[in-house]
Amino acid sequence: MKNQSKKQLKKKKRNHFYFIIIIVLIIILLGWFWKSELEDKEISSENDIGISEKERLLIELNTINEKINIYYKKEAYLIREKDLFFLYARLLLGVFILGLNYLYFVIYKTYTINDFLSVNQIILFSYSFLAFLTYGTLDNFSNNIKSKVIYFLHKNDMYFKLEITNLNARKELITKQLLDLTD
Repeated sequence: MKNQSKKQLKKKKRNHFYFIIIIVLIIILLGWFWKSELEDKEISSENDIGISEKERLLIELNTINEKINIYYKKEAYLIREKDLFFLYARLLLGVFILGLNYLYFVIYKTYTINDFLSVNQIILFSYSFLAFLTYGTLDNFSNNIKSKVIYFLHKNDMYFKLEITNLNARKELITKQLLDLTD
């Protein structure tokens, strides 16, 4: 008997918990709908206040210009980031080659430039052999690596370019509307 009453008590608690969750969700949905309704009323009241069509278009044109400037700044930042990436990659490769030369110097205790040149020739030979096997030439190999890195770094940049073109198209449309209003 006690087992059954405990189960019923747990079931009642669970039902109360579900009821509270449903009430909270309903309140959130009502608030969301009420907010969107207020925003619609504010937009319609702004148009009723007395802002002329020309003033509204000028305000919209200014906001579009501000957004375009923001996107151009972000695009310039991404280009700078790409250049820094390539700089760091070159520095890392240079430090790697210097480290290999230093290890060769420490391990074999060589002091002639000829020995160092042969180590660097081995490194360049392995790089060019890998490039020849994969893409045929060093130029194709380096261009392919560069294009893949640029594609990886410019995933966000593609969005900015698309937004800039859309905003420029909207800007042209607004300027045409402004010209029609002034005529």
